[in-house]
Amino acid sequence: MNHGARHAYDVHGCRCVLCVGAWNERQRELRTRRAAGRPEDNPGLNHGTKSTYVNHGCRCEARKTAQAEANRRRYA
Repeated sequence: MNHGARHAYDVHGCRCVLCVGAWNERQRELRTRRAAGRPEDNPGLNHGTKSTYVNHGCRCEARKTAQAEANRRRYA
């Protein structure tokens, strides 16, 4: 197993400082890449869901409504 690789974190379940750091860096890269795209131009995304609001950064009315509803349920 190669410590400091996200594979070690994901597949082998290692939670050492190196593996957690590699995993966190990969997640940051993915969030940045998803946010850089224009979600409203991607018809493959499921409009009106909380996950596309959070993961893809789209702020269309359908997604804002879905996020608001999820927040209401969470804090109720």
